[in-house]
Amino acid sequence: MHAAEQLSLDQIRAFLQASQGIRFEGKTREQIYSWVEKVLVYHQYRQQKRPVRGLVRRYLEDDWDEPGAGDAADSTLLRKTAKCR
Repeated sequence: MHAAEQLSLDQIRAFLQASQGIRFEGKTREQIYSWVEKVLVYHQYRQQKRPVRGLVRRYLEDDWDEPGAGDAADSTLLRKTAKCR
């Protein structure tokens, strides 16, 4: 089994199709930032073209949650983390 941050793009596509209603929840903001950063670095997010970046964004935004935060917080976290890489 692969670590969630090291899924191939095909595995991410399959996961998104099969995972309706599944959400990951980080215990702390640091855990979430760390995981998001690992996914972005592993997939070389900033060097990818728009379709791949969109796929990675959907994976990150749709399938994890910070306790007490809404979808807007998910997008904000992704933008902040992506700018760092």
